Amino acid sequence: MKLSNYLEHIENIEIFPIVGLVIFMAFFVLLLLWVFKSEKAVMDEHASMPFDEQEIELQHKEQTQNSNRHGQ
Repeated sequence: MKLSNYLEHIENIEIFPIVGLVIFMAFFVLLLLWVFKSEKAVMDEHASMPFDEQEIELQHKEQTQNSNRHGQ
């Protein structure tokens, strides 16, 4: 039997897409509220996080290269 045949026999299966939509919409609305209620400084800090990680990685690479040079 196909999966669709099994799903046809589940009672009240028609409620699952509605529940999924409600969960998605609630998450989206809460996320929008969080963004609009947050302070601009916090959002700027979050926006710069990827660049901070790149700087940390570059510093780490420089340190390992320097330690390899001094170790040779």
